[in-house]
Amino acid sequence: MSSNWQPSGGASASPDGEARCGSQRATMKTNVLISKTELGKVKRTTFNNSSPDTIYGAAMAHDAESARQVISTWQEHVPNPHAKPGPDFRAMNKAAAASGLVSSNQIRTFREGHPAPLKTGVESVTKAAPRLPSDKDPGFTYGKPAAHRTAEEVRNFGPFEPPVKGLVQGAYSKAWVDMNVARQDDFDVRKKYIKPAPTAATEGHALGAQRVIDKLS
Repeated sequence: MSSNWQPSGGASASPDGEARCGSQRATMKTNVLISKTELGKVKRTTFNNSSPDTIYGAAMAHDAESARQVISTWQEHVPNPHAKPGPDFRAMNKAAAASGLVSSNQIRTFREGHPAPLKTGVESVTKAAPRLPSDKDPGFTYGKPAAHRTAEEVRNFGPFEPPVKGLVQGAYSKAWVDMNVARQDDFDVRKKYIKPAPTAATEGHALGAQRVIDKLS
């Protein structure tokens, strides 16, 4: 089986470093129409005279924390203990209306002389929180169980849940590459030149042109 696909990094790898079946062209690096965008990277520049060290625009500093570190750790938000609550405009406007003030200038002056901050913590709770099913049953599960698969999912993706390990390690993309490598013979057949068949219109034009040539000669 003839195949011009090579793994990424090989001697005949694709110009953008991606595993791809089919013909690979050197102009994929310079032609913006056929240049492919790499996953997780910005779109490559297509200037013919650009070098790998050339930087267009402002150079962005790389974050020392990688995606692996982000998904493997969970940083919880820690509130600032010195942060002060904002003003409670609803309470101040209500107090100004109770005092008989109706104009905007009067209400603004009243707010400046009678500041009221927002209530936080227990003071901000005006009513009891609604009870949840898990309050009565600690074993209650929200959403769809992970082991349950609908009939449509079984029909489209099989009876088993695909493992996350295969997604992280790129097993599905490798399976796609293997599938297309197995179909390389079909791709080669499609690339063969097929001589166009004459039609009634083309034969009529050719016959008319030949008659004109015969008259002129």
